[in-house]
Amino acid sequence: DSARGALEIIEDGKSGYLISDRDEKMMQEKTIELIENLDLRKKMGSNGRKNALQYDVKNVKKQWFTFIDEL
Repeated sequence: DSARGALEIIEDGKSGYLISDRDEKMMQEKTIELIENLDLRKKMGSNGRKNALQYDVKNVKKQWFTFIDEL
């Protein structure tokens, strides 16, 4: 969670994991958890892709045009 942008994109435990202070042990544990749990990996991957779509060029462009129109 030291990369502040991650807090905007990742919902901890749903679309990824936010690891505090670059905690290597926690990173290892969460990586192993995802490797061993296919259902969790699929669910998080799906949620992550859905979250990423809000940053798709088309969506961002639409948001900018809406913002500019409101000015």
